[in-house]
Amino acid sequence: MRPLFDLIKNHLVNHFGYKIVAVFLAVLTWYMVQGEEILEQNHTLLVTIKTPKGLKVDKGETILKDVTLKGTRALLAGINSKRPLQTEIIVPEGRTGRMNFRLDKDAIKGLDRHIDLQIHDPYVVIYVDFEMTRKLMVKEFLIGTPADGYRILNASIEPKYIKVSGLRSLVSLIKKIQTEPIDISGIKEKTTYNVNIESEILEKHQVNVSEVKVTLEVGEDIINKTYDEIPIDVDGDGAKLLDKIHSATITIQGTGSDLNFVEKSELRAFVDVRENKPGTYEKEVQVKIPGQTALIEVKPKTIKVEVKNVKKKDKAQKKIND
Repeated sequence: MRPLFDLIKNHLVNHFGYKIVAVFLAVLTWYMVQGEEILEQNHTLLVTIKTPKGLKVDKGETILKDVTLKGTRALLAGINSKRPLQTEIIVPEGRTGRMNFRLDKDAIKGLDRHIDLQIHDPYVVIYVDFEMTRKLMVKEFLIGTPADGYRILNASIEPKYIKVSGLRSLVSLIKKIQTEPIDISGIKEKTTYNVNIESEILEKHQVNVSEVKVTLEVGEDIINKTYDEIPIDVDGDGAKLLDKIHSATITIQGTGSDLNFVEKSELRAFVDVRENKPGTYEKEVQVKIPGQTALIEVKPKTIKVEVKNVKKKDKAQKKIND
């Protein structure tokens, strides 16, 4: 057993310095081989578009592209995978309209020339135009209906106007700005909503305000109600109706709760001939209705009336009777 141990010991100790050098050379060779290994890595390329003052680009000032880098392990190790590569597109002074650009490796900042680069979509197509700002009114976009018997009396929006900025060719075409849909189904009282303006505007343009406050005033629904066979009275002495029709049809308007309490006896139709001399006249049929209602229509609108002389005796008798 002892001779075997001595043999192993002699093998380890003899020429020990040479063995250390051999190990070092082996490690160095392995490192060099690993450093020369060709790898591929996926990265993101941040493209910044710079325009002259007063011009704007349709796709925004930055665009992201997917790229693949190919190089040795040593070269790729120096690239931060968490930070995108960067390049710029500079729009020439005074040029507008549609423009095409092709991205290449030489324009990428800080990229080692020994690293191969593949841009999966190297083309950038943009539209450049002068910038324009307009002040436009916002209109509420309502869907649904209030509860039965109710209606929207008024809608107010705050702010009422917003500023929209973007390409002149697009902003000039905007005719109106609406809110996102507001569902008013079943509401019975004043309600306030905080709502964004329509998404199409937000996606294509810049706005100073993206959200507005819409306040809806809600009240009882207004309906019409018609009352037939209302007698037409004659205000004036010695006068009588000549037409065969001696009654009127009156249509009034009000809330449902108000009209429910209006009795037919509260309506009056009449013609006034107190200032007329004897003769035949086509007189307007006048009406009296409850104060909480509004007159919509009266039929007939006019009626023929005959006014006769009234003797003093008849007047005195009428006065006594009254």
